[in-house]
Amino acid sequence: MWQVLVILATMSRTRTESRREFLGAQTQEVQLSGLSEPEIDRVLDAFPALAAVAREPRARRLLERPYVADLLARALPASGTGEFR
Repeated sequence: MWQVLVILATMSRTRTESRREFLGAQTQEVQLSGLSEPEIDRVLDAFPALAAVAREPRARRLLERPYVADLLARALPASGTGEFR
């Protein structure tokens, strides 16, 4: 017998719509909090090119979201030099 595990990551505002698509299937919701300031600092240690983002308070809030931090890190040039702007 096959078992299928689906992991669905959504923003809170789309959660209801996404769960509707899986009606009839057993679902479990897990809420994750954003990254803390020490965790953001660790991201910046690993990807110093994100420093320009972190200097702007409103933009730094984007780094609280692990998914966004990952996307920004992946968007950096392969050389890792320079800053993300």
